[in-house]
Amino acid sequence: MGTREHVVTIGRLELSRRWRVLSGNTAQLIAIGISALFLVPLGLGGLFGIYLFGSGVASGEIETPLSLTRLGFVYAWLFVAGFGGYRAYATALRPDRLDGYLTTVSHRELLAGLLLAECVVWGAPAILIAVGGSLLFAAGTGSVLSVLPLFLTVCTTLATALTTGFLVSLAIRNAGVRSTLLTQLRSVLFGLFVIVYFGVIFTQSFASVPVSYTHL
Repeated sequence: MGTREHVVTIGRLELSRRWRVLSGNTAQLIAIGISALFLVPLGLGGLFGIYLFGSGVASGEIETPLSLTRLGFVYAWLFVAGFGGYRAYATALRPDRLDGYLTTVSHRELLAGLLLAECVVWGAPAILIAVGGSLLFAAGTGSVLSVLPLFLTVCTTLATALTTGFLVSLAIRNAGVRSTLLTQLRSVLFGLFVIVYFGVIFTQSFASVPVSYTHL
């Protein structure tokens, strides 16, 4: 079995394990249902806001559409990177039977499989949002040509943000592999990362964020 097959198999096993754990936990299912009651209307409101934004751009009511669009994408990138990083640190990087995995596959294959599972879990809703947002923005502006570039930009933003959050969390979790001191300070490092994360958001210090949309 080659590397690609190993990665796909690990991703599939991880998805099966998560579904088994989720389906066997009634309280968690109820919590997800309650969260959906709040998140679905919020998502629909956001999509409608995209349509209004497109209408404003087309009518000329919005004077700086490029600046606002870049700002929106940066905030979205930061949110997804933070959310993905937290999930990776708390759950995704702690698979069951870790020792068994590492005796049969390499570290890189295991990490790629875990990342694949994360992408599948969050990729489906992300693609739906990207498609819906792109179509509504195009409907608002009256420009069908804007659908594909906007869709690709949204997908690239989400993919790079999720991967970045995953890798940062991986670096923090493995900081103490060769040093007892770093092991003891690992929680401190994660706390500092959280402080920097929210500091960038609230101070709008986006120059340090590795995302650029100057060509939008």
